[in-house]
Amino acid sequence: MKRLFLRSLHIERGEEQSVLLLLIQSIFLGTFFATFEISSTAMFLDIFGAEMLPKAFLISGLVGIVLTLVYSKLQSSITFSKLSLVNLAFITILTAMSRFGFEVTTSKWLIFSILVIMGPLNVLGIVSFWGMAGRLFTLRQGKRLFGMIDSGQILGMMIISFSIPFLLGLLEESKNLIIISTSSAFVALILQMVIVRKFDLDKSSREAASIKKEESTEKTVNTFTLLFKDKYISLMALFVVLSMVSAFFIHFSFLSVTDINYPNAQELAGFLGVFTGVIMVFSFLFKTFIYSKLIKTYGLKVGLLVLPLLLGFFTIVAAITGSFTGYSLESDSFIFFFLLISLGKLFAQSLKASIETPAFKLFYQPLDTSIRYDIQAKIDGLVNEVAAFAGGIILVGLASLNFIELIHFSYILVIIVVVWAYVAFKLFSQYRGTLQDSLARAQSGEKVATETESYMKLVIADANVNSNPAKLVYALRIAEQIEPYFYQNSLVSLLKSKFDHVKKYCLEKIIQLKLYQANNEFGGSNGLDFGADLNALAKDAEEALAKDMKHEISAQDLVKLAKSRTTADRKRAANLSALKNDEKLVPALRDLLKDADEGVRKAAIRSLAKNSYESLYPILIDNLSIQKYLSEATASIVLIGEACIEYLEHAFYKSGTSTETMIAISRIYGFIGGEQAVEKLVKKVAYPDNRVAKQVIKSLRLCDFKSDEESSNQIHQAVELYIGVAAWNMAAIIDLKEREDISYLIDALNEELAENYNQIYMLLSLVYDAQSIAHVRENIETGTGEGIGFAIELLDLFINEDLKPKLFPLLEDLPVKEKIIQLQTFYPLDRHNIGEVIQNVINRDYNFINRWTKACALNALMEIEDVSIEDYIVANLFNPSQLLRESAALVINKYDGKVYKACKQRIGEELFTEIDFMLSILEKRSSHLMFEKTLFLLGVPQFKNISAYAMAELSEMMKESWYKKDEVIYNRTSSINQISFIKSGSAVIVDGGKVIVELGPLDPVGEMLIIDDDSENLEIVASEELELYSIERDHFYHIMFHHVELSNALINMMDIRYNVNKGMAA
Repeated sequence: MKRLFLRSLHIERGEEQSVLLLLIQSIFLGTFFATFEISSTAMFLDIFGAEMLPKAFLISGLVGIVLTLVYSKLQSSITFSKLSLVNLAFITILTAMSRFGFEVTTSKWLIFSILVIMGPLNVLGIVSFWGMAGRLFTLRQGKRLFGMIDSGQILGMMIISFSIPFLLGLLEESKNLIIISTSSAFVALILQMVIVRKFDLDKSSREAASIKKEESTEKTVNTFTLLFKDKYISLMALFVVLSMVSAFFIHFSFLSVTDINYPNAQELAGFLGVFTGVIMVFSFLFKTFIYSKLIKTYGLKVGLLVLPLLLGFFTIVAAITGSFTGYSLESDSFIFFFLLISLGKLFAQSLKASIETPAFKLFYQPLDTSIRYDIQAKIDGLVNEVAAFAGGIILVGLASLNFIELIHFSYILVIIVVVWAYVAFKLFSQYRGTLQDSLARAQSGEKVATETESYMKLVIADANVNSNPAKLVYALRIAEQIEPYFYQNSLVSLLKSKFDHVKKYCLEKIIQLKLYQANNEFGGSNGLDFGADLNALAKDAEEALAKDMKHEISAQDLVKLAKSRTTADRKRAANLSALKNDEKLVPALRDLLKDADEGVRKAAIRSLAKNSYESLYPILIDNLSIQKYLSEATASIVLIGEACIEYLEHAFYKSGTSTETMIAISRIYGFIGGEQAVEKLVKKVAYPDNRVAKQVIKSLRLCDFKSDEESSNQIHQAVELYIGVAAWNMAAIIDLKEREDISYLIDALNEELAENYNQIYMLLSLVYDAQSIAHVRENIETGTGEGIGFAIELLDLFINEDLKPKLFPLLEDLPVKEKIIQLQTFYPLDRHNIGEVIQNVINRDYNFINRWTKACALNALMEIEDVSIEDYIVANLFNPSQLLRESAALVINKYDGKVYKACKQRIGEELFTEIDFMLSILEKRSSHLMFEKTLFLLGVPQFKNISAYAMAELSEMMKESWYKKDEVIYNRTSSINQISFIKSGSAVIVDGGKVIVELGPLDPVGEMLIIDDDSENLEIVASEELELYSIERDHFYHIMFHHVELSNALINMMDIRYNVNKGMAA
């Protein structure tokens, strides 16, 4: 019950204490603010009247500037934890002294000084409180929690303000309200001590200290000058100044008429209490129910203008009323004049806190990140205080003129409001221009990374920077499997590596693969120096390549070699055919492309890329459908280029072509690029098979595709489709949220939703500038209200108008339920019970949901009572996926064994035997089910950021194996053709009896842990009874070809050895 209550407040585990402490402290601070302001204002007006207010405001502004400067100075010289205690202690002591002062003096200047310090103390309390909140919570936590924490202050002010009339009856005099202020400040101080003891408030300060020391002086100078030189920043500063001056004018007018209407100090305090309470209620209502809808419906321009327009309206009406009917207490219309001024004050204060301030924060977002936070600090702090001081000076100046009366302040306020509204218009116009500049900066920035820019490529590209040759060689081995063309070029370029180990590997592979393009790297004036240790091997490579290139073998002799029964002869014929371009070789090369030997066929595939035998392209393309030749065939087709495109297109649409081959062809189009490839890809954007369509989008991005009107319409339709899919997934997640026992299904749906967002961003980047979309995505993924609001503003500049009503609700900073409500206008999103949601997931089209999510849904049925076995469950017994067959069998066997047995004849003997065997071992080893294996893989640290769908594909290929204690798993002489993970038990890497690395559950075991320069004695040995999950290396590489991110995981697994080696070296 407690957990559900906390979740309803968006409080996650581990946040309970900090949130509770801050919430309680904010309530007491709110109580302090309200009682101190009401008591000081009431006493001041009773003694001095409204005439002295301008002077008090002026001095208060000066005191505020001094105190905030002192606070800023202390912030850079002592830790924040100490500063927060000193700050609250100072506020408590000064407040207590204010009340104690009445016991030692009757001077009216004590009351004057209390009003003067009231504003600065409030500012100090707020700055310290939110500084602490910012240190306790991250941006994402703040998004969830700050609204609730802020409501504590509003609640405290609201309760105490409405209680003022009652409290005055008990305390008798307004000055005694300061006792409540002091007590509240003291409780806040005690709570601060608890917070400082429980939490580290200085962590971020310690981390940023060195950077601040280096940059503070230069930044202060630069950003200060920008306040005057940069038009946009100057308009922001001017807007803040006019807003503050207007607030001072309406506050002065309000207190003046209030003093007239309530001459008795106690009545005045009672009214101010109730009025402050009403302001808090309005602020809360505006902030909760109006702000989001106002900004969403009418935009930031209205958010800026609503306050000056409303304040201007009430001020103009008040000025006209006062001018024509009078505004003195004796006048019949005074009460109407008083109400108009009061309404102006009510809306000015409540709208400023609830609409203007949060809306104005968005205007900082277009600024360059290098100056944004410093500019924000200066405008919110220095400019704000200077504006307060300026407001005081203006009021003092006007009050000193004998002919100026109360009504004249309303006239002048109307002029100020008109200028303020004009500046708001200009600021919004400049804001739009600055948004365009922000987009231009994004467009001129670094190119958006693509999926092919993997960690594997980065390791190889940074070969001379990378200090780990073993990792570099392993990255090359992976490249050989998934990107042979890149691999072959890398072998040649890495002959210049500073590591002999890397050069040795490259030389051996150049000899093996007959890479004739490497011949220029040997001998002559341009030849490389391989050093004494590698000179012999380099000489062998040079001679091997030169021998073939100089050997004038005839086409007829090559044909004879190609027909030889000896594999070595056929392989030599395949390699040498790359050096000849003779039509007589076509029949022989055709046979070699179909050779039963893997090495011969791969050599023939590579050679075909060097010649233009167009009649052989269909045979080359046929090799795309064979797993072990997929990567070689891909590389050769990419080298051939556009000449292959029509043949690829024919193969794509040929009856019987598998989905995997279609994906491979779509991927090849992306690598080839050019107008012809783009033309073929655009036709497939809305391809019925979602897996193919996803690859088409990725390939179009690789081609730097720019859409025309026709293709834009197609892509917009695809975006709308994915918005609907995302909305469906969100609705399903909401319906399942209360069931923690099926969290794996919720996680799977969240992953689907993340992929939906990814698809939407990728599609948008095909129609609009990719850098702009990346900039928008970056801001949305900050998770902050300001970042998301800024992103929506950016999108509003260029997104198609018809798309906005569907896209914006999906991306905006709204509760998920609200998103669903808004999207229901366009998509059918009905609420369902848990059983219905699970059934809908299982029955959903594979184009919109992957088989892992369906498997999660089938397994979720095991957690539900009274499940009836219907056809949609039974149908999965016949699914090609073992994962889904197993999951369906479990459910059917649990709830209705008779139905399961009745399916035996329909399933077929082979499948039934497989499922029977699985059920027979279920009680002993349930972890060997595909579903449990996938969950296991998801727990492997190196697979953290890889999709569950890819893990499910791996799990279907995994086998179990067991080892006894001290049994050798791998050694330097054994052939390692598997990639394994420890399910249970432990193992050690041993070299000559010395333990190098200890391995435990979830750790990988395989070739990535054995480095080429290890000694011959190195072994991986079970240190206790051990269970492994293993997958054949070729199977892993095949899946990795379609999920490039797996290559990153493999290379990162080497760190288990690499980090240990580094430690040993140190």
